[in-house]
Amino acid sequence: MSDHPPSQATAPVALLRASAVHLRLGEHTVFTGLDLCIAPGLTLIYGDESCGKSSLLRLLAGDLVPQSGAFFLDGVPADASALRNASYWTDIRSEAHDTISARSYWAGLQTRYPAWDAMALQTLVGGLGLAEHADKPLYMLSTGSKRKVWLAAAFASGARLILIDEPFAALDRASAACVRDWLGQAAKSASRACVIADYQAPAGLALRQVLLRQGQAHAA
Repeated sequence: MSDHPPSQATAPVALLRASAVHLRLGEHTVFTGLDLCIAPGLTLIYGDESCGKSSLLRLLAGDLVPQSGAFFLDGVPADASALRNASYWTDIRSEAHDTISARSYWAGLQTRYPAWDAMALQTLVGGLGLAEHADKPLYMLSTGSKRKVWLAAAFASGARLILIDEPFAALDRASAACVRDWLGQAAKSASRACVIADYQAPAGLALRQVLLRQGQAHAA
């Protein structure tokens, strides 16, 4: 599809809305005239490799700043700083936190997210099998274990907008089941939005909407 999502008979109530967004990275035009509406619940960005899924997540997180266009949070104009304050997003390839432990990383997030849920984090640490890794520097963890650290933070953050790239990649079966349960809870939320990007739709989850990405030549 183009940058415009399919029209719907009844537009969802917007937590986040993008209007006429244009994003260019170097020589590559990633989005032109992007219009979308993210409602509370679970949204899937679906598409093949290099179609712009990750770039769209970074854009919604305020990690990328478009050349033109506008964002609105709850109907109020929002710049990149406002998007960052409202969302949880971590680049899974980042090494920015590699020298600290998972426990220290989580502790540092509690002041950033007023709705941080310590009980949820405790449950997630158990469900994702992170207890034995919590005090290790992140550089010592496998790719799958580092993903679990980000996922635990995402679901415990209480952020209005949770953005997750490939939530099931590199996870063992038990951890994938845990993530599926938490995404199921996110799908029922009336006040928060969770946006996931993946190559396929997760089975058994109620999606509020699917944003299909096609035909883009570059993804960050």
